[in-house]
Order: sequence, then structure tokens, then C-alpha cells
Amino acid sequence: MKLRSAWLATIFLPLGAEAAEQDCWIVDNHVWWSPDNSRLVMYSACNHFDNSQIIVINTDGTEPRNVTNNQGSNHSPEWSPNGDRIAYYSDAHNPRADEFYGAFDIYVMDSDGNNVVRLTESPGRDGGPVWSPNGERIAFYSNRDNDTEVYVMNSDGSAQERLTFHDGWDWPMGWSRASGRLLAYGMHGDNLDIYTMEPDGTDIRYLTDADTDEEHPAFAPDGKQIIYKVSDRNSSSLMVMNADGSDKTLIAESSEHIFDQPTFSADGKNIAYSVGNAGGEGVERFWRTVVIADRDGANPRILRSEIRP
Repeated sequence: MKLRSAWLATIFLPLGAEAAEQDCWIVDNHVWWSPDNSRLVMYSACNHFDNSQIIVINTDGTEPRNVTNNQGSNHSPEWSPNGDRIAYYSDAHNPRADEFYGAFDIYVMDSDGNNVVRLTESPGRDGGPVWSPNGERIAFYSNRDNDTEVYVMNSDGSAQERLTFHDGWDWPMGWSRASGRLLAYGMHGDNLDIYTMEPDGTDIRYLTDADTDEEHPAFAPDGKQIIYKVSDRNSSSLMVMNADGSDKTLIAESSEHIFDQPTFSADGKNIAYSVGNAGGEGVERFWRTVVIADRDGANPRILRSEIRP
């Protein structure tokens, strides 16, 4: 099923127009399902990514609640496999309110926001935490060695180890319950591509190799499929492929809006993703909002669309 630009314009252009009249506009992004499938965690911000906070919200869009409330920017939350904790990255220790250039580290907290623990203290930027299926390890990216690469550590922050050594940069995105392989994407040439590898960094297998950017992949709960984002100068789309890179299938596309951070629900029956405008030069209002849909992209609905003061 293809969700064409006309559908997206009907839903999202009024939202963008409303946001343009406010001092604060929506940026909801990087949504992740709780293991019991009842709640979502994501980061939310006003005014681009400034001072983004992590919120937990029911899957019907009700009862949003901040689980961080600090002066920094907080990003990429992910539930632990048992649902007790949330890993994320933040510059709360040294706030700059700058998603791209701040000095970020990996944190974990209880799912209600209590017992915050800082796991990394590197001189560079650490981000993108991903839990292992048993919750004992966390993969993440870091530029502490002057090149953004994939690292892994124990879930208490000990035994930090670099896994990748590429010319370019790499970002981990998932850890298969079925095969135990890590899912990542990186810039190793002219475009972003998706690959998997063993948890020790060996046996790298590329799943995409196109003239477009393939990024932000996520495993289905059974490990058999991967959902991901594709973008070029003219369009943005969501695709699904088998875990070995075969049978790539289009489920949504647009020439006017940007898809981002797709993920499967914990039971595998639904997907969630963010969508918004492209931002960039000449765009006064940057916005993202979260959509939930059937696994094949059908029956999309906005999680929440209010403009927050």
C-alpha cells in the first residue's frame, strides 16, 4: 500500500499551518513501544530539538507524561526488554540545547523517570542506545575517537568496547531477539546503507546498496523483517524487507513530507513512525508528529496533534 502525498497533505498541512502561528510547534520523534504494547516512549520538543524531553504516552494518545524534566536535550529513548528501564542520551550534565553539537552521554532511568544513572562520560558525543535482547548489554554510537562508530557496554556502563572501524560513521538501531545480530546503518561511501553484524562486530552483511539513503532500520519482534526509511532529493518513503535484505516492499511514500524513525509494535501487528516537514533553509517552522498504522501501513492515525504552549 502506498500512502501518497495527497493523503499526507490532507492530514498534516493544516497541522503545519496551525503550528506556524504558535510560539511552540510539535517535534515528536523516535517512538518506541513498551514490551507489553500498552505505551509508547518518545522525545518531544518545542522549537526544533531545543530542550527536548522524554515522554511516555498510552498507545491511544492519552495520558502523556514527562519522565525527564531537565535543562538539557534528551533523545532516542528505548525500553529495556522487561520494560523496567529506559535508555536514552542526554546533555543534562552540560546543557547546550543543541541536538547536533552538544556533548551527550548515555543514561538509563526507571520507566517512571526515577533513579537516573549516567553510564558514559566520554569527551565526545555518545548516543543511540540499543538494548540487547536479555537486557544485559547496550550498544551505542560514539565519536570519542574522532570518528562516529558503534560501541557496546554492559548495562551498568562497564566494559565499553568499540565494534566498528569504518571510514565514515555508524549508528546501531536494533538487536535481534531471533539471531542475536546487531542492526545498524552508516555512511561508508556516497549514501547511507543498512547492515547487520555479530555482537562482537564481526561478519558484517550489507542489506542495502542503492543510490538513495537507507536509514533508521528496526527489527520486527520475531526478527524476520526490518522496517526502514529511504530518502533522496525528491521523496521520502518507508520500506520493509526480510532480515537478509530480500523482498523489499514499499509501504508509504511522499514527495512533500519526511518520514522518520519507523518501528514495529511489540506484538508485531502495528508500526509507528514520525512524519513532518523537511525543515532547512527558508522553513520557519519545523515539526514532527507520530503516526500509528497497521503493519502494512494501512489505517494510519495521528497519535496526538495538539500544539503545546
